[in-house]
Amino acid sequence: LIYENPAVKKFVDELMEIGDINRANAFTEYIDNEKVARQRYGNSQLYLDIFDKAEELKNAPAFTSRKLEFKGFPSAMGEDMIKISLEEFGTLKAFSVKIDDTSPECSGVVEYESQESADSAVAKWDGADMGMGSKLSLEYVE
Repeated sequence: LIYENPAVKKFVDELMEIGDINRANAFTEYIDNEKVARQRYGNSQLYLDIFDKAEELKNAPAFTSRKLEFKGFPSAMGEDMIKISLEEFGTLKAFSVKIDDTSPECSGVVEYESQESADSAVAKWDGADMGMGSKLSLEYVE
């Protein structure tokens, strides 16, 4: 379980590299079983910080990418408006949209110049209510 999330694995590896085995153990134990970790390590500030980091990282996406697949924008928006909406977060490296006249929604792929831009787009748009029961989906793709 611990190594399924690259962000979690990276953090454990960093702790091990600096020889901080106790905090690495507390961190991995917290990821596996929060209750046991809190009983074992108590309320020491040293471990509370690690538990906070575990909470942050265990909810991180399994991987991130500057490239995103999207679906759920209303087809009526058209390609230009969808592109403008996505450019709000940063410079696009690539953009393509598939608009099907028989569907009320369209899908496509966008790639940002920076990871921060892609992350901001996901944070704002993923799960956004587009009306009429439609939700926008933005997912990282390799």
